Amino acid sequence: MKYTAVHNGKYFDHFGIHKKTASLYGNKVEEIVDVSIEIADNQELPVNDLDVDYWGWWDEDEQKFTLVYAARFLLNMCFPAGIKVTEESGKGKAYRVNVKKL
Repeated sequence: MKYTAVHNGKYFDHFGIHKKTASLYGNKVEEIVDVSIEIADNQELPVNDLDVDYWGWWDEDEQKFTLVYAARFLLNMCFPAGIKVTEESGKGKAYRVNVKKL
C-alpha cells in the first residue's frame, strides 16, 4: 500500500504527512517521499527497542496502517492500555513492517 513519509536522512517518520503540513513538523516539502508498507515476515518482539525497527498499527475499521513508528515502544505509547489490550478489543493489530521508498 502506498503512503507518504518524511525521510530525514537516517530513517522514515511522520507517516501520512501532507505537503501542506510538513512545515509544522519542521520538514521541507522535498523531504516527503512515497513509501510502501508491507507486513514483515518476522513478527518477533524486539529485544533492543533502540534500533530502527518499524512497527505499524493495522486499523480494522479503516483497513490500513494508521500509525507507523520506527520502534515498537513508540507505537505502544499511542495506546493508554497498551498494544496487547487494544488488540484484544478487536480494533486492530500491531505488526512489524517493512518500509521502502518508492
